[in-house]
Amino acid sequence: MTETPIQRLHDQLDTFRKGSTKLYFITRIMKEGVKKSAKVMDKFNFKTYQVDINDEIRNELFDTALGCIKHLIDKESNFNPYEVINDGTDVLMTYSMSDKLMSFKEVVENQLPGTPPRIKNLGEIVSEEELWAYAIGMYTTDRDWTYTFRKVLKSKVAIDEKQNGQRTQLTRSLRTFFNTTTQKLELIEGDTVVLDKVIDCFYFEGIFYVHKQTQFEQIVGLVEEFRAQAEQVVGDLEASGLFEGIEIMKTMLEDKAMHKKLVRLTKLGLYRRVDAKALRKMVQVAKRQGLKLNVADGKFVLNEKTDVDLAIKMLCAYFKKDEVFGDSYGTFSGTKLEVLSAE
Repeated sequence: MTETPIQRLHDQLDTFRKGSTKLYFITRIMKEGVKKSAKVMDKFNFKTYQVDINDEIRNELFDTALGCIKHLIDKESNFNPYEVINDGTDVLMTYSMSDKLMSFKEVVENQLPGTPPRIKNLGEIVSEEELWAYAIGMYTTDRDWTYTFRKVLKSKVAIDEKQNGQRTQLTRSLRTFFNTTTQKLELIEGDTVVLDKVIDCFYFEGIFYVHKQTQFEQIVGLVEEFRAQAEQVVGDLEASGLFEGIEIMKTMLEDKAMHKKLVRLTKLGLYRRVDAKALRKMVQVAKRQGLKLNVADGKFVLNEKTDVDLAIKMLCAYFKKDEVFGDSYGTFSGTKLEVLSAE
């Protein structure tokens, strides 16, 4: 039996060298000439910086990363391929960037394995770039690394905004700690970043192993990709001639949940198979659920948002039936199965 990458990683976990653990900050910056409001898929660049750390932090980071990876591998022997919409259970997924044209690909394939610049002044960097995520790097062999990633929230970053030694009025909060020696609450001087003892995903041998789907999608830029794909899908649906009142669907493109549904819709491709017979079946299915699917002259008729929601459900095979007990279910997730026998 061929050994899988995750089995190889599992075998290598106990050989990781704590002393070689490295911390990296990853920033995001708008591409030159691209406006923030631009509706394009890949409008950001990412930069990687190495952060010098002491042994205490290094040991904590190593224990956190190694503990999380071990827990995830022990918990899930099989990792499902990435799905834009899953069934809501806490499943682990794999995601490959081998055939993707995404800016974050540069981070994992070139910047992290290379020699990123070291941070000397965090305040100067975040004044021009957005602190986006941090990564923990660990040797798996003498030459190979694995990396864990965690999304950085703005609330976890505080820059000491002082000018000429005086605190500016722009600072919106005071960062304090309780000094047990003086028994007083005192100000924290300098820039601070909170590092969580949890990971969102890890990267090994060209594959992302995803634990926190929402954070992973933010880190690698899938959120922007979903938006661009959703707009393309609506354009394809309009060109198909299957919809009357498509403008209502266009007004719903600010909804991120809608983006994922439309990406799911185009992946299934069921709208390409819609004919008069399929529309009649859809009307019947909706009626059994106490719903009304508006159709006329071989088209979906969209008069309001509820019409859009129902039409998308139909084209995403949302309504499913248990073949054993006959119970009906509603979910956007699911994997198409190959029927091997008619018996």
